[in-house]
Amino acid sequence: SGVAGFFVVTLTLSPILALALLLALLPAFFVLERSGSEVYEAFDLTTSSGRRAAYLETVLSDDRYAKDVRLLGFAPQLIGQLQKELMSFLAIQWRAARRKALRFIVTDAFSASLQYGALVVTAFQVARGHASIGDFSLMVVATEGVRQGLSLLISNLADLNENSAFFGDLTAFLAQKPTMPPPKRPVPFPSPLTSGWHLSGVTFRYPD
Repeated sequence: SGVAGFFVVTLTLSPILALALLLALLPAFFVLERSGSEVYEAFDLTTSSGRRAAYLETVLSDDRYAKDVRLLGFAPQLIGQLQKELMSFLAIQWRAARRKALRFIVTDAFSASLQYGALVVTAFQVARGHASIGDFSLMVVATEGVRQGLSLLISNLADLNENSAFFGDLTAFLAQKPTMPPPKRPVPFPSPLTSGWHLSGVTFRYPD
């Protein structure tokens, strides 16, 4: 690929610059891991505020519940609660987005300073006659090509890391084993069904 070709050129002309390009990747991988988990934790249905907001939106907007909400006069109370949950949820997302942006700004600044610092060292070698102006010009072009390619790679890895966190929920759910053992002497299902359904001891709650 183009990035590999530019990197080979950089490695041939200036091993110090090639090393700087590789070292600049290390902080980015830390940011990817940390930011991906925070984006997942701030997702709307991952947070308790996001789940409650989604439920209240359904109650307030679905035709199946609109008549009861209007009849009982619950709309003002539910709208106020929805606004409170949305503000809490948006605050969580804002904090996660701000931390992610700050990390990438610091990482980009570190990477750029490291890479251009290596270019300064190479320019000093040109001034001392250890490399030509043509070599230096080629290294500048190669460095920019590697930087653009690595930026695209980091961006794609960030998206992949965030999406894999959501996909992990599906794989964890599919890997679950039944916690209720089957009865040794199951009661046969009545046929035909004459008395309807009766549920006893069935509960549900959202996790915290």
